[in-house]
Amino acid sequence: MSAPQGPEKGVDFSAETAAHPPNTSRTSTEAATLTPGTLVAGRYRVVALLGKGGMGEVYRADDLKLRQPVALKFLPPSVASDPARLARFYDEVRVAREVSHPNVCRVHDLGEANGQPFLSMEYVDGEDLASLLRRIGRLPKDKGLEIARQLCAGLAAAQEKRVLHRDLKPANVMIDGRGRVRLTDFGLAGLADEIQGHDGAGTPAYMSPEQFAGREVSVRSDIYALGLVLYEVFTGKPVFRGVSRVELARLHESGAVSRPSTHVPDLEPAIERVILRCLENDPLQRPASALAVAAALPGADPLAAALAAGITPSPEMVAAAGEVGVLRLPIAWACLGAVVAGIVVAGLLARGSAMYRHVPLETPPEVLTDRARQIVRLAGVADAPADWAGWLESSFDQEIYCGRAPVCFVYRQSPEFLVPRSGTVRRGDPPLQVAGMASVVLTTEGKLRRFSVVPPTFDDTKAQSPPDWSPFLSEARFDLAELTPTDAIWTPPVASDGRAAWQMKDSNRKDGAVRIEAASFHGRPVDFRVVWFWDQPPEKIPWAAYPLFHRLFGWWGLIPLGNLIVLLAAVPLARRNLALGRSDRTGALRIAAAFLVTTGLGRLLTGHHVPSVLAESRIVKGPFMDAFWTAATLWLFYVALEPYARRRWPQMLISWSRLLAGRVRDPLVGRDVLIGALFGIVVAVVWHLSYFAPFWIGRWQFPFTSGVEALSSARRIPGELLVEVGEAIRWPLISLFVLTLYRIVARVDWLAVVLLIATSVVFNLRWYQGGTIWINVTFLTLIMSSVIVLVRFGLLAFTAQAFFFLALQSLPIALDLGAWYAGHALLALGLLAGVAAVAFHVSLAGRPAFGARLLEE
Repeated sequence: MSAPQGPEKGVDFSAETAAHPPNTSRTSTEAATLTPGTLVAGRYRVVALLGKGGMGEVYRADDLKLRQPVALKFLPPSVASDPARLARFYDEVRVAREVSHPNVCRVHDLGEANGQPFLSMEYVDGEDLASLLRRIGRLPKDKGLEIARQLCAGLAAAQEKRVLHRDLKPANVMIDGRGRVRLTDFGLAGLADEIQGHDGAGTPAYMSPEQFAGREVSVRSDIYALGLVLYEVFTGKPVFRGVSRVELARLHESGAVSRPSTHVPDLEPAIERVILRCLENDPLQRPASALAVAAALPGADPLAAALAAGITPSPEMVAAAGEVGVLRLPIAWACLGAVVAGIVVAGLLARGSAMYRHVPLETPPEVLTDRARQIVRLAGVADAPADWAGWLESSFDQEIYCGRAPVCFVYRQSPEFLVPRSGTVRRGDPPLQVAGMASVVLTTEGKLRRFSVVPPTFDDTKAQSPPDWSPFLSEARFDLAELTPTDAIWTPPVASDGRAAWQMKDSNRKDGAVRIEAASFHGRPVDFRVVWFWDQPPEKIPWAAYPLFHRLFGWWGLIPLGNLIVLLAAVPLARRNLALGRSDRTGALRIAAAFLVTTGLGRLLTGHHVPSVLAESRIVKGPFMDAFWTAATLWLFYVALEPYARRRWPQMLISWSRLLAGRVRDPLVGRDVLIGALFGIVVAVVWHLSYFAPFWIGRWQFPFTSGVEALSSARRIPGELLVEVGEAIRWPLISLFVLTLYRIVARVDWLAVVLLIATSVVFNLRWYQGGTIWINVTFLTLIMSSVIVLVRFGLLAFTAQAFFFLALQSLPIALDLGAWYAGHALLALGLLAGVAAVAFHVSLAGRPAFGARLLEE
C-alpha cells in the first residue's frame, strides 16, 4: 500500500481538495515521526514516509524477516490514546482481514512499537488514481473499462463479506506497475451488519446523500461513491465542486448531475447509463451491487465478473448467463434420430441381457394368478379373499450364495385388506399374521415352489390325520417315486403341529432341488417348500459368500454411518449459507417438491391400493414419508453445497437454473435435455453390452434382473418412469456435491473428476452381477465416466442422461413382438422417445421442424 487516508471532518473543503486529495503516492514533504532507517518492532526498517491522513501515517518499510517491502500504518501520537480512534483502527484490521482478493490491498499483521499500534500491509509500488487523473486527465475508454471492472471486482469481494468501505475515492484506489487496481484503506469501513445509523465519517466530495443526511448506510452507498469515481475516470472531472461541507451536501442532495457526455461527447451511452444509475439519489434506484455494475458495463460477462470478483453469482445471474441454446435444425434432427436409434438398439440388446428373456415366460401373470388361487383352495381356503396381489420378481436371496436369480411369480391373498408398510405388497410385507392369509410362489411355468397359509387363531377341532401331500407334490411337478421320506429340519414361518419332509433320491438334479419340507396344523396344510442346494439359513451362509462391497461396508454399517456424518456436516454449512444469503432457497424448495411429487406419484402407480380410506392412508403414508425425508435431505444438501458449486462451476448450472426458474420452454433447456438423452442412451447401450463381453473371452455372465417386476402390470411402466425421474434428480445432485467436496480437497478439477469416477465405480460394484472383477470394473468405469457430461454440458444434461440410463436399465425394454409383454416394452420405449421428442421441439424455439429451412441450415 502507498496511499494514506483521505481527509475527514475538520479539513479544508476547497473544490480542488475535495475533488482531488493531495498526491500521497510519493514521499511526503511533511516532517515524519519516523526517520528512514528506524527499526520498528525489531523487524521492519523504515524506508520513507508515504503520506499522512486523518487516520494515520503510512511508511514504506522493509520486512527483514520475510525480506519483502511492506507498508506500515501508524496512528498519530495525538490520537493513539483516543479509545474511539483506537477502536476504529482495530476495526480496520478486523474488517480488512475479512476481504481477500487480487484487487484489494492485503493486510498482513498488527503490531505495536513504543506504545504506538501499527498495521503492516502489502506495499503497492504504483500510483493512486487521483494522482493519475490529475496527471493525464480522463482515461481512454478501454483502459477506463479495465479499471472499472477491476474496481468493481474488489468492491464486490468486500460486499460478498458484507463489508462496506464508506470512503471510496480515487485517492484510495491504487494502480500498481502492471496496471492492476488495488482497493485500499478500509479505515472507515465496517461490517454491514454492525453499522447502525451513520457517524458522519467519509470524504465529503465522495459521500452519498444518505451519508450527508446521517441516515443508515448500505451497499448502495458505496455504489454511489463508485459512480462518482467512474465519472472522473471517464470524464477527468469531478461530479461536484464545492467550497464547504454544507455546499457539497446541498449539491449531492439536489441530484443535479451533469451527464458525462456533456464533457465527453463520444462517450458510449452504456457507460453513461451505468454511471447515472449509480448516482441516483434514491438508493433503491441504484444497482444492487458492484457485481451488477460490472455486469452492466459494455462487453461484460456477468459470470466472468462474478468469478473475477471471487464471489458467488446469484441463481438469477446464472440463469441469465450463457447462450440462447437454439440448435440448428440438422443438428437437432441428428440428435433426435440418434436417440431413437439408440432406444431401438438398447431394446434389441436387452433381448440377450435381460433375465426374463432367459427363463420360460410364456405364461402371463393373469394365468399364474389363477393357478395360485387353485393351490390356495387345495389347502382348504375356500372363501374368496378380500384382497390379493400378484407379481413377478427375481429371487435375490439365491443370488447371494450361488449367483443364480431365477424369475418367479409371487401371489398373496388375505381375508382382510393387505396394508404394506412400503406401499407395495412383498413376500413379507405385510407379514403373515392374519388367519387365512396365504402366500404362493410359482415358477414362470406355473410349478409350485413355496406355499404358506396362516392357520386359524382359535381352532377347537380335534387333531386329525396328516394331510395328503400328493396334490402339492403334483403341483410342484415331483413324483413320490423320486423322493425318500426324511426328518424335517426347516422351521415353517407359520404355526404348525405336524411336519413332513422328503429328500431327492438324485442328489445331482439339474434343477438344483435337494429336498421338500411341509407342515400342517390340525391336519390342514399350512406350509410347503422346495429346498434347493443353494438355500442356506442366514446363520450358515459363509462370510466369504457375500459380495465384497457388502463385506467391507454393510456388516459394520459404515455406509449409514458415513451418511449420518455427511448429513450432520451439511447442517452448519446450510446455516451459514442461509445466514449469508447465499443459498438458492427457491431452487432448493422446488427440487425437494419435484422429488417428492415424482417419487410419490410413481410409488402410487406401482403400489398396492384398496377401497378403504383408513387402509389406503396407511398404505400411502410409508412411501410418501420415505420420499419426504429424502426430499428434505436433498433440500439440506442443496442449501449447504449448491452455493459452492455455483461459485466454482456456474456454467454447469445455467440451463438447470433456467429450468428451476420455470423456463421450461427455454431452448437451452431443450438442448441440454436432448444432449443428455443421447449420452444416457449411449451409457445404457454400454451397460447392456457389458453382458456380452465375458462371452467374448469364454466366461459366463449373469443376466440382468432389472425390469422383471414392471412386467406384472402395464401401469407400473409410467410409475417406474416417475420413480426414475426422482432418482435422476437425486443422484446427479449428489454427484455434483461430491465433485464439489473433492474439488475443495484436491484443488484440481481433473483430479476431482477422477476421484468421483473412482468412488462411483466402487460404490456400484455392489450390484453389478456376474462376469469377472476386471470386466466389471472396466465397464463400470466406462459407465461412470459419464460424469464428464456434468463437467462439459452441465447439471441438467447430466440429469437427463441419468434418467434415460436408469430407465433403459430398469424397465422391461426387450423388443420381442411375439411375447405377451411386448406391449410393456413398446410403452416404455415409446414414453422415452416422447420425452426426447418434447426436448427436440423445445430446442427449436418455435421454429418449424420441416420445410425448406432445414436445407438452408
